[in-house]
Parts: sequence; structure tokens; C-alpha cells
Amino acid sequence: MVYFVEMNENNRPHHVKCRSAGSSEEHSVFIDDDPTHYIDINVSKDGKFLFINSGTKEDSEIWVIKDKEPELLISRTPEVRVHIEHIRDFFLIISNNEQGSKNFKL
Repeated sequence: MVYFVEMNENNRPHHVKCRSAGSSEEHSVFIDDDPTHYIDINVSKDGKFLFINSGTKEDSEIWVIKDKEPELLISRTPEVRVHIEHIRDFFLIISNNEQGSKNFKL
């Protein structure tokens, strides 16, 4: 599968789509219609997960794609920015939130 981000009419990245290699048929994976948020996608360093990040300078949320469907991993919290990585069967979470870490099961 090839995943990519599509821009809206205001040139804001808001839509993640995918297509199979060798196919021109596209499938919608994720849409964020919040006009204040921008999305990007990245693959974990170990290659096991695809992350969808939706955020602003003030907050963010992270979705993870496992088995083709996105699953919300970290929801938006006002004034909390989050970055995530997957290493050796663990999610490493970096945040400005002082509440500590969370455990996630996928």
C-alpha cells in the first residue's frame, strides 16, 4: 500500500489516502476537517506502524494504522503536544504534558 496526504482548496493537508501498488484506485483512510489542524504521516523507525499526526502549534493527536484502519492512540488535549515512536515493542511518547505516560495496547 502507498499512503499519501491530499491538500484541500486552502492548501492545508487534511486527507490521508492510500492505493495498492500497481493500481490507480484510491481509498480514503482519514480526514480531518478541523481548519486549524494540519496532518502528516510517517512510518515508525522499526517499520511496524504508520502514524497520522494531526496538530497545531498548541495541540496534537495521533492515530496509528494497524490492519488498514486508523485507530486513535492519543486524543487532542488543549495545549498538549505529543510525538510518538515505536521501538522494540514499545511506544515512546514525548510530550509537554506533565501527567506522565500512558500504556497502549494494539
